[in-house]
Amino acid sequence: MKLSILISFFIHFLIFLSIQIFHEQILQPEPYMLYRAELISADILEKEYEKLKKAPEEKDETIFSADLGEITISLNTTDEKFKDYAKMIKEKIQENWIYPAEAKKKGIEGRTLIFFSLDRDGRLMGIRIKSSSGNKLLDDEAKRAIHSSAPFPPFPGQLMFTKLNIVAEFDYVLK
Repeated sequence: MKLSILISFFIHFLIFLSIQIFHEQILQPEPYMLYRAELISADILEKEYEKLKKAPEEKDETIFSADLGEITISLNTTDEKFKDYAKMIKEKIQENWIYPAEAKKKGIEGRTLIFFSLDRDGRLMGIRIKSSSGNKLLDDEAKRAIHSSAPFPPFPGQLMFTKLNIVAEFDYVLK
């Protein structure tokens, strides 16, 4: 009899303990966190880039949209907050970028303007040609160089954005 009471007490204790743990881990409400997400059209990003492109050289090359949690920079930025990170990205792309042999052989030159986006972990989220060189070989090589370079290093700790948009120029000039 005493043994059955002791076993019953032990089982009830385990049930009580598991209910407490379940309540603490599962049923406790988390503090409310507000998140804001907005969709943005490509036209808005193009307008932001056009503002950047028209800005004088000495001005900050950074476009920030606080509502969007993202930022747009030039790969050649002089902004101290982004300069080192942009340099790392640029060097990685330059390691993979070549002048297409066929274009070189035919004497084809041009400039391709590329717009690409990275997430916080440095993963390539998207890429598109903003301004074509007028030659598919040159445009495709610029895109290939970026794809081959991905993933990029994660954002440095001081960059608290969810997305980084980068505008890069690829100049193909024969000397």
